[in-house]
Amino acid sequence: MEFLILNEESIPFKTISDANHKFPSFLKIVNEAFSYRFKTIRVSERLGNNWFEMQVCNEIPIREWLKGKDKEFERKIKSFISKTDIPLIPRDSIEIINRFDNSDFYLSEKPNQLFPSIGAAYFLKQLCISFDSEEIWRNKTIRAIKNEIIDENYSEELVDINNVALYETWQEYLLHIEAQRKSNLRKGNVLWENRETEFKNLETV
Repeated sequence: MEFLILNEESIPFKTISDANHKFPSFLKIVNEAFSYRFKTIRVSERLGNNWFEMQVCNEIPIREWLKGKDKEFERKIKSFISKTDIPLIPRDSIEIINRFDNSDFYLSEKPNQLFPSIGAAYFLKQLCISFDSEEIWRNKTIRAIKNEIIDENYSEELVDINNVALYETWQEYLLHIEAQRKSNLRKGNVLWENRETEFKNLETV
């Protein structure tokens, strides 16, 4: 299943003007993702239970920022929120949860801050969606430092996380995603066509 991971550490914006200008582009990416069969956007329980308290800019929560906004824009925000899911990592992904709990993710540009959202995207192998609040989030991939305890041994390595904050980047990813889907479909069709010789016990469900 394909879904997005919200990079919660990419907000707040630096100014209200930035938020007003760039939030619509974020919503455009989200809406297209859902129209192209992405199932949901996963967020942490901390955010998912307090959406309208999320700081958009300068300690201004969404509930305050939306006052006076166009009703259609407000509707799009609420629609986006309704399509998010918690927790950040699905509860049935036990092995991934264990690895996530035993790891920390840092950025060399921000060594004193943890970035659990991009860590979740890395372990789940899903696309991370960021707000265009800083130059660093405009990168197609985010290079992070992963610290992890594995079998009581400490490891540190550089990892890359697929990321989108710009609409142009989303279009690039979408082309790749659609090509991969077609490839998987062709493989599935070949598998089914050869079921009688290669997989004699394969049946329809």
